[in-house]
Amino acid sequence: MQTSMNFNGSQTMKVLSGMLVVIQFGLFFAILYLGALVTTNMIGLLTQLSGLIIYILAYISFNQKYFSFLPLPKKGAYIIMHGPYSFLRHPMYLGMLLITVPLTVEYFSHTIAVTQACFIVVTAILVYIEEYVFGNVDLNYKNYIKYTKMILPMLF
Repeated sequence: MQTSMNFNGSQTMKVLSGMLVVIQFGLFFAILYLGALVTTNMIGLLTQLSGLIIYILAYISFNQKYFSFLPLPKKGAYIIMHGPYSFLRHPMYLGMLLITVPLTVEYFSHTIAVTQACFIVVTAILVYIEEYVFGNVDLNYKNYIKYTKMILPMLF
């Protein structure tokens, strides 16, 4: 099911969300740099691989015409309700977390832990911006959230 959206968001929201996305990706790559690209233990490696697969499947689920790294829908965009989006509203964020958390655990230091905590906070802010915007733009989103989890399957 696809629902069309028409939203031109305020300039302030575009700037704020753009800055948050830049910060989020900066923190993501900082964690990769501070740890390593991959963990050396099998559980961490499988977790990272799962995160990468979820991220790629979520990306593929998008109609590329409407894809945006900003948490604001492009004009004419619609809620994606297939692929990983059939059970999670934010699978790309889950994918990024599954890639970074094993690095934080394996290569633990205060620096990487603080970077991971900041990454989680920025990601949470972006999730809530998306939830707010989509909830106000499309009434079907309110139905969609009834049968999907936000980020963690079966939990949240």
